[in-house]
Amino acid sequence: MQNANTNTTSGSVAANVNQAPSNLFPTAVYPKGIQQLMEAAEKQDISKNFLGLTILSASSTAIGNSYNVDEIIRVAPIIYAGLVGNSSSGKSPAINLAMGQVYHQEKLNQDDYAARLQEYHLELAEWKQLPARERGPHNEPPKPKFAEIILEDITSEGLIDSLANNHKSLVFEQDELIGIVTGLQTRIEKRLITTWDNKDIKYKTRSRGHEFVNKPFLNILGGIQPSVLPNFSQGNRNQNGFIYRFLFANYDEPQYNTIKKIDSILLDNYNSIIDRLMSLDVEVDSLNRRTPQVLHLNLEASTYYQTWRTSFKKSFTPGDSAEESIVKKLENYSLRFALILQLLYWAAQEEGKDEIGMRAVKGAIQLTEHYKLNAMVVQQTIANGKQKVQHPYKEEILDMLKQNIRYKEIEAAFGVSSKTIAKIKMGG
Repeated sequence: MQNANTNTTSGSVAANVNQAPSNLFPTAVYPKGIQQLMEAAEKQDISKNFLGLTILSASSTAIGNSYNVDEIIRVAPIIYAGLVGNSSSGKSPAINLAMGQVYHQEKLNQDDYAARLQEYHLELAEWKQLPARERGPHNEPPKPKFAEIILEDITSEGLIDSLANNHKSLVFEQDELIGIVTGLQTRIEKRLITTWDNKDIKYKTRSRGHEFVNKPFLNILGGIQPSVLPNFSQGNRNQNGFIYRFLFANYDEPQYNTIKKIDSILLDNYNSIIDRLMSLDVEVDSLNRRTPQVLHLNLEASTYYQTWRTSFKKSFTPGDSAEESIVKKLENYSLRFALILQLLYWAAQEEGKDEIGMRAVKGAIQLTEHYKLNAMVVQQTIANGKQKVQHPYKEEILDMLKQNIRYKEIEAAFGVSSKTIAKIKMGG
């Protein structure tokens, strides 16, 4: 495993990108207005790394299934993001700033659903007043579906329904991801591995039989405390590649409170960019299948990208399976970054969106190298903490045991097995 703090490159092409890889987020990859917002936010004690990744997540959510990129492989711009920092490091302010317009759209969707639901109840009441012979077996008014964007809980069938109801995108957001991740059922974890690739889902319910979700789009966004990172890799998550699908933003020290408030012009400009991305439609065919538009790299950008990619694929220490897995997933992410950046330039009215150009590709390479360094920092933290892994809810579980609360209730509360509870009880 290479030293996580070493500013290495993946060859001569990567070295030609504007700056060498850094643990600090390369703000220059973003449109000018977003760069200015990030500079102002840092002066308000918001981590540059945290905000850079949450803006990527917000942009990805806004784009959703409207566009894919095709360069050897075809990918959707799905992002699994973890902000690594202590409880007082400002993860929530970064998320709230970046995701503000997504929250606003969620509220609009809620209001629209409430109006349609009220209309449905009126139509249903009128239908029930009809004589039985006039109703017909298939004439009952259809109940409206809520196309939520923000997913706050994951259950197997609930996740499927949410993915089916929203053709564009969902984001599963949690202040602390570790409690959810460590409590995931194997079936749901496998589902999240599938959705990262935007692969179709087939499932069966007792009430509805076999159903399918075409191109499910789900982002994950939340915080992780460094002390519990080793828990994130427990179980089969290293072997099944779940952890390697995450981009990690490690806390960086911002400038402390040198401005009182971010200029509203900067906020309005950022929100208008996200709004424009959210205005991109998802095409759905007659069979209810999502059909994203596809962008390709132009010839110059493709040549540059392929030269870099050839070198980057080999940029891991032989025999280091963790680093090799990180590189493989980031190779895929590099195309997602290029698509997101190109559409951000379009939304900021700096470039078009007919093709992905050199600026987006160079920015994507910088992001890829940046997140490789951050992933290596996380892997080192995990390796250092392997011998002192502590369950994230150890204290709460011990407290419940002192109250003689039954194992079954503790299992349900924290998604842990009786074996884990017994180990904690014995001091493990």
